[in-house]
Amino acid sequence: FARLGFLQPPSCLKCAHHQTVGHKQHDNTTDISEPCNRLVAWRKDANVLLHPDKLEGNLLVVSCASATKLHKGETVSNYVWDRKQRLFTGP
Repeated sequence: FARLGFLQPPSCLKCAHHQTVGHKQHDNTTDISEPCNRLVAWRKDANVLLHPDKLEGNLLVVSCASATKLHKGETVSNYVWDRKQRLFTGP
């Protein structure tokens, strides 16, 4: 996702693949019309460069559906992704 210019992943890899190739179900195991609960790693502060030594305390895990909502600017459980400041903010 970083090579495509995303600071945070907009979805899990499986959903990204489905969006890229169309909404065809190849394996009949996933209903893509339902919210995806696969986990996606996000950084609390995207101003900190993505490096293994700098992940401690800056990494959180959100569901794919939450990542998609946050990318759209929606609030999820009182948290929001601030694009300008590149921060995950909340209570």
